[in-house]
Amino acid sequence: MFDLTPSEKVNLKTIADTDTKNLSRRAMIILMTEAGQKPENIAAEVDLTVRVVKRWQREFAKQRMAIFPAYQETQILDESGSQVAEVADRTVEAEVAQAIPVSVKKGTPQEQLTEPVVETQSVASGEVLTSIGELIETKRKKAKDVTKKAKKKKAKKEKIISLSSQVKMGLEPTDSMAEAGRKVLAFHFEYMLNHEPGTRLGEDIEELHDMRVATRRMRAAFQVFGDSYTKKSALPLLKGLKKTGRALGPVRDLDVFIEKLHHYQATIAESEQAKLKPLLDMLQTQRDKARQTMMDHLDSRDYRRFKKLFGKFVITAGMGAKPVKLGDNPEPDQLRHVGPMLIYDTYAEVRAYETVLDGAPISTLHQLRITCKRLRYTLECLEEVLGPEAGRVIAETKIMQDHLGDLNDAEVAAGIINKFLKGFAAQQEQLPLEEQQSPEQIEAYLRAKQNERHELLVSFSAAWDRFNRREFRKMLAQSVSVL
Repeated sequence: MFDLTPSEKVNLKTIADTDTKNLSRRAMIILMTEAGQKPENIAAEVDLTVRVVKRWQREFAKQRMAIFPAYQETQILDESGSQVAEVADRTVEAEVAQAIPVSVKKGTPQEQLTEPVVETQSVASGEVLTSIGELIETKRKKAKDVTKKAKKKKAKKEKIISLSSQVKMGLEPTDSMAEAGRKVLAFHFEYMLNHEPGTRLGEDIEELHDMRVATRRMRAAFQVFGDSYTKKSALPLLKGLKKTGRALGPVRDLDVFIEKLHHYQATIAESEQAKLKPLLDMLQTQRDKARQTMMDHLDSRDYRRFKKLFGKFVITAGMGAKPVKLGDNPEPDQLRHVGPMLIYDTYAEVRAYETVLDGAPISTLHQLRITCKRLRYTLECLEEVLGPEAGRVIAETKIMQDHLGDLNDAEVAAGIINKFLKGFAAQQEQLPLEEQQSPEQIEAYLRAKQNERHELLVSFSAAWDRFNRREFRKMLAQSVSVL
């Protein structure tokens, strides 16, 4: 804990929301440390090593905000006093209050609901979520240049970002599987809704990423808890999740492809960068079409009905739950009784691949990636009731998953570029020689993807050996043993 000042908190939140990746990560490290997160969890969240996280923790303890080279402290108070700050605080509080689901505002009748709204705390306990997240303001103008009226207008546009590491789902070991699942689903459903406006706006590709991840985690939650619900109640929800995921997925995949291509483009000579434009134009055209399909889905009546149904499901205790046999011969239904089996069943599915990995084709490794992701999501669903080792287990599972994900991305990219080059060559043959464009840099990018694929295949064995070591199994067992 750093005991951050109010000024430091505001400025760290602003830096965390910038487009400068290194500085943004650095700010997130400090904010998550202040929130009591372990270095292992922080490393997994910001996609850095634990060593780097600890280094920036030490540097901040010594230098405070000086670790941000371009940092200029934003003054919160205007020269005449604190009135602007107070207005800003009230405006942000009102904005947060609007973002908090109606059903969790104390004293609000259920009959007033017009859109699905959710509790992210225990439904049974009636605890109220008091904050959507810590990161609630971005890029403020200097207070001395902002009038009270302008401050209110700006607040309407400010972004509210949930920091899931600081908000709890409210799981208890004695929860029934149905109600534990409801809490998990409520948490990620709210997260999805929170990132829908940014996804629609389309200015920050990470908004779409976060919304898509939320849909995936809800589907994973149904894999963990789905047997506790009737098919009649669960199938419509799963159908809506799959439709939404299929609408979001192609746009996100193209975002990643385009972003990686831009990064590569920046590494070559400026005079050569334009030679990648035909490939970029093709990808952008595909993305525009995929985005229109996505927007059609988000604007559809089916999607609105899905949100309404899902919202009702996650705030209604007992809804859709299968009856549980109690009495002298009860069936296991509490989280502490069923959770260990769910974790080890999924882990067994991952371990089963060790019998076929020698010389395995990329298609097999792709299936292993999906299974690793399922293990990670299962652990994340239950992390609140697991031991402290769970954070590191999740982080190491993510490392394995990311290695396989990068391999799959390189394989898919190589296939797309190959197909593009064939069409590009045929297209160029129809043009006069002086108008034809060189495929040189596109071919070079194809070779780069092929080299990346080769390197990831060669290094996979070492990555697997690290993941599949005895220490990992020990940490997993320790994290489960508390149940």
